[in-house]
Amino acid sequence: MTHLESIYAATNDGQQIILDLVPGARVAVDNPKRKFRYRAEERTPSACLLPPKKAGEPWKLADYGIRQEPFSPIDLYMREMGMGQGAFQLAVMQLAERYGVRDELSHAVNRPEFRKRKALPEETDGQFIICTRGGFSEKELRVWGPRVEAKHLLQLGWKAVECVGRAKQGEVLLRYSTDTYPIFVQTCQYVDEQGQERSFQKLYEPLNPEKQFRFQYNGKVPRGYIFGMDALRLKFKENGESKLQEMLLVSGGSDGVNALSMGCQPVWLNSETADLSADDYGRLLKYAERVVNVPDIDETGIRMGRLLALKFIDMATLWLPREKMQLHDNRGRVRKDLKDYVQLYPSKADFQRLVRQALKARFWDSADDKFSISLVRLSYLLSLNGFHAYRNPMVKGGIQLVRVEDSIVTLVALRDISLFLQGWLTERGVGETVIDKTLKSRELTLHLVNSLPEAALDFSSGTATSQWFYLKNQVVEVTAEGIRCRSYRDVACSGHHVWADRRLPFDYRPCQPMFRVSQQLDGQGFDIEVLSTESDVFKFLINTSRIHWRKEMETRFAGDTEAMRAYARDHRFQIDGEGLTPQEVAEQKQSLANKMFALGYLLHQYKRRSSAWAVVLLDSVLNEVDEADGRSGKSLFGFIVGQLTKVLCLEAKSQYFTERPFIFGGMESDTRVVFVDECHKDLDWGFFLGKITGNLTVEKKGIDPYSIPFTESPKFLIGTNYVVKNTDSSTVARMLVVPFSDYYHQQTPKNTYRESRSVRDDLGHDLMTDEYEGWLADVQFVLQCEQFYLSQLPTGRRIEPPMDNVRRRQQRASLGKIFEAWASDYFAPGSPNLDVKLVQANVVTDYLSETGQHSVNKGIFTQKLKAYCEYADHIDCYNPKDVTGNMGDGERWRVKDNGKLIQYIYVRSSQEFHGSTVPAEILLPF
Repeated sequence: MTHLESIYAATNDGQQIILDLVPGARVAVDNPKRKFRYRAEERTPSACLLPPKKAGEPWKLADYGIRQEPFSPIDLYMREMGMGQGAFQLAVMQLAERYGVRDELSHAVNRPEFRKRKALPEETDGQFIICTRGGFSEKELRVWGPRVEAKHLLQLGWKAVECVGRAKQGEVLLRYSTDTYPIFVQTCQYVDEQGQERSFQKLYEPLNPEKQFRFQYNGKVPRGYIFGMDALRLKFKENGESKLQEMLLVSGGSDGVNALSMGCQPVWLNSETADLSADDYGRLLKYAERVVNVPDIDETGIRMGRLLALKFIDMATLWLPREKMQLHDNRGRVRKDLKDYVQLYPSKADFQRLVRQALKARFWDSADDKFSISLVRLSYLLSLNGFHAYRNPMVKGGIQLVRVEDSIVTLVALRDISLFLQGWLTERGVGETVIDKTLKSRELTLHLVNSLPEAALDFSSGTATSQWFYLKNQVVEVTAEGIRCRSYRDVACSGHHVWADRRLPFDYRPCQPMFRVSQQLDGQGFDIEVLSTESDVFKFLINTSRIHWRKEMETRFAGDTEAMRAYARDHRFQIDGEGLTPQEVAEQKQSLANKMFALGYLLHQYKRRSSAWAVVLLDSVLNEVDEADGRSGKSLFGFIVGQLTKVLCLEAKSQYFTERPFIFGGMESDTRVVFVDECHKDLDWGFFLGKITGNLTVEKKGIDPYSIPFTESPKFLIGTNYVVKNTDSSTVARMLVVPFSDYYHQQTPKNTYRESRSVRDDLGHDLMTDEYEGWLADVQFVLQCEQFYLSQLPTGRRIEPPMDNVRRRQQRASLGKIFEAWASDYFAPGSPNLDVKLVQANVVTDYLSETGQHSVNKGIFTQKLKAYCEYADHIDCYNPKDVTGNMGDGERWRVKDNGKLIQYIYVRSSQEFHGSTVPAEILLPF
């Protein structure tokens, strides 16, 4: 048991406890004479801190307006928590939990004393030697529980052990009981199948640091043995052979002793997974009017408790209140059983109240031709079978009826519940009258929804370092280290759930890796080794990453369309195509790595503010700014994401899309991605910025607006056929750009493609349809993409695509058609305005007169001109440093001429020879 002294030692003699409870007391730490306000209603501060007077004493808080004695830290805590004096030990345990103080078992402290002696003549090899002693010390009793007395142990056959050992080769190694390692033995009598009286002994070492070695048996435990029956029979006789009002079926010997100390007669089976037969249940009913099962509240205990409650519908079950037991014991585990509960709450009256409130699954009563239904027990029966209410702010009314089986959740209606009850009652041979009256009862239709217990369902599937995928036969957990399978029961134990219709509808089986990714030696990109193209999704991502396909095909086979088509067929899914330079191959692999990273990011539910991005799908081809590219596969990428997680799809074709009411009205509780597709060219990107890194407010018809916290809100996937014109740092920081090559395209009179190509042309079928047979390989590939993404988390960086074409499209978008047309003519190849020193004011004047514009901001003009110089292929540089004499290219170039500061510009064409000498006439002004 944790001692208060240990808590004070860990909290600076209790000072930290006081400061956490009364933050205003900090002013008096360095100056104990400084007064502070403890009572809110106090006008003049009068409380003070009292430092320890000597070693071992704690800090105290004095407020003589409340009481004359100062408050110790534990006194103050109990007052603030509203605890009575009977809750002292609970308060100690809560403080120990809060400040990380645990009196955990250890081999150094909790161990017996070992002694060795020669075996006596009658002590044969293998024989157990157990020496007991009379009585129990106070420390031994406290090991069992706070209210346990010697009579409780003796009644259940327990004795204190002096020493225990086993004879071996003429010697006996004895383990002696100590204050920090008590040993107990229980002698159990029974009659075997031949009618012979037998016995066995059960050794109990409660403070053994190795939990699995706490129990040891001397002799064989008969099958179906029920512990505590002798004491039950004796109690029955003492009661004049009248049935006890109730008895408890507990999960173990220490629970049994504590139950007895609380005034309840216990029995228990050899293990919590042992089956109680109908005959044994009948035997128990001979001695008690009511049998109450008290299972542990861990996964095994809950599962077995439900099975028993449904097997014997007249047996009541006491479910220990989980919310009151969230403290750790001396083994570091969360408390789960009756002994744990009694240690925290030793009130006998409170415990017996819990016993009286225990419910049975039989929800109807019939006597003297009268039939009645208990709504409380009916709700309990349904909850045992997984039926619950689920609070969901995203639906009208805020409540849904669900059925939870392991971790799988299904939406149900009242009709489903009625059909279930009819089947359940019929299977148990319940009479037609009961069934009819149950199905016709007002409770079933009017009150049941409000009486069903609410289920706390956690539909999150991602942690900081892992992601779960729910398949038909099992759950697959992906981490950076690997991919492993888990059962739905295991996932339920961890408190996670999934909607039944969100599971991927096929079985999972492991397969070999489909790709291997390694970072380039220069650290600037990734090399991808394709190991298998069994997955159609992988094939699709490879082809949409082939940004140099025209050089690979159309340029190489310029005069032979048939040869080009034959090559395309033979190299349909090849990332390192023929005729490409190593740099071009590296760019294509980087583009593929970018897509796999983005796919893993979208499917990873866990969110970090530092790496919260909208995945933006756009085209890498360099078409006209206001011309909508398409058919490159962007929407299909969003469709693939939607097959693997819940996606809300929105079309943003209208310029006023962001002004619509109820934009996110289709959001559901498990929506993980919002896919905004077909975006208008003038989409208001600022509308999404706060939603990417903050909470998401949802408005729906008929219900009040509500806010989804950032950690639970969906990620954004945006597909556009246009360029993103807004490239300010705030927008760029929130975007993970994923460009798609035009490998898939439609030939039209307006473009120069020599043929059309679609995903179906390559694969021979559509992706992920109802008849689709490639699901397994695709899911394997996606899981490996998830693993790849998780492996990159420690870097905290996005995997960017090759951005050359993307930046050039953004630069072109920033120009505007008027400026681009003027600059293309003014600085055309061979123009006299190239490779010469120009006065900026004159250039601006030419722009205004030639375009008919009335005015232009000189700063914006300079930005557009610099963007044009970066975008235009025939231009090498704007204001090159070897001409201007500045520290870098592109900097402002100003020169004093006759005392006047004049700004110049110099646009150098890519054909000009770059010498190492700066022309003399340029040096003169300096």
